[in-house]
Amino acid sequence: MDKELQQFLEQFRVDPEEEQKTQELYNRIQQISRGSPETPDAPSDRELLVLISRLFSMEGSTPFSKQYDPLIERLSFTNQDLNALDADGLKTAWRSFLKENEWDSFIAPEHLGMAEWYESHSMTSHAIAVYEYLYLRSFVEMNDDMPRDFCDISTLLMLCKERKLLHRARYFCEVIEDLYLADKIVSLEDYADAVLIKKVVNSYAILETLDSDKRSITDRLNLEKGKLLHVLHPRTQSLVIDATVWSSEPWRKLEPATAILYWAKAIEAEFRFKVYEPNQRHINQYQTFEGPPKGKNCTLGQISKLLYPSSNLGLKTVFARLQDAAWIISQEARNPLETLQKHRNQSAHAGSSSYTPRESQRCLREIYESGWIWRFLQALQPAIPRGLK
Repeated sequence: MDKELQQFLEQFRVDPEEEQKTQELYNRIQQISRGSPETPDAPSDRELLVLISRLFSMEGSTPFSKQYDPLIERLSFTNQDLNALDADGLKTAWRSFLKENEWDSFIAPEHLGMAEWYESHSMTSHAIAVYEYLYLRSFVEMNDDMPRDFCDISTLLMLCKERKLLHRARYFCEVIEDLYLADKIVSLEDYADAVLIKKVVNSYAILETLDSDKRSITDRLNLEKGKLLHVLHPRTQSLVIDATVWSSEPWRKLEPATAILYWAKAIEAEFRFKVYEPNQRHINQYQTFEGPPKGKNCTLGQISKLLYPSSNLGLKTVFARLQDAAWIISQEARNPLETLQKHRNQSAHAGSSSYTPRESQRCLREIYESGWIWRFLQALQPAIPRGLK
């Protein structure tokens, strides 16, 4: 055999020892998945952490795959009721758990994967606890092994707002503002979001009324849009509820840009979880621009570039798998999306104080009152096989 060819083939040779270790790992995960937490061979927290780390060394990416589910679900940390903890308790919860188990071997993306897993499973307090640990290590202690890129402060801010940790949310608004003004790792969109949220959290009395309205609107959406609401990703569900609240009176007049922000984020989140991440390998072959960083949403502009290229058959095969494939790439779907993008950018560049209720109403009439937003979110869902319709 030609020497160069032999060297080329050698790199694809499977190491029998590594293959055996991989099989042993998957066998143990399956055993844990089938077993009961009370059985004698039930794993300890430390073993689960070891297995999570070994699995990450093999898969090497976030968000975590479903292979992690039985491991994370059985961690005692996952089964703690963290909703009773205040902001100070959440700041130390994840570090305390790791210390109790004498575990310090996770690298930054593994912590990020844990935070994203809890967030995607609607475990807001657990997600905050892990993000707080990342923030502490990367921004406060400034550890070299915890790069700032792995701490998504904008997500941490949104989660703190969701948990009504108002003092902490206000703090992260100021952190984001400082980082943006120092020209460090914060985008204009995240900065504009922080400015809006800071105004909201500064009005605690308003939030009590807002919370009441949010509950009633959630009930109404479950009645009117329940079928769609229940297939949306949990993150999108939360954003849709917030967007609907801020699209109504008196909230729209109070903060005209907030509804625009939430509708934009809802589309970005649903596109990420239902279209971009499941098809990322295919999309990367055909997209003509740099996509979002791993684990981040596509912007509205990037979504528009993917959905409406002048001629790209490769991308069209991806969107052909969606429920309303013909409509979502039509001009009827495109025009309101571009309107939303324009208003989102307008409010971000001008500052929320310069974005008027009249401008907000003009956008909401086209994207929300027309019913376009509901059809667009429905169209992002995977197509139902004919035999199951």
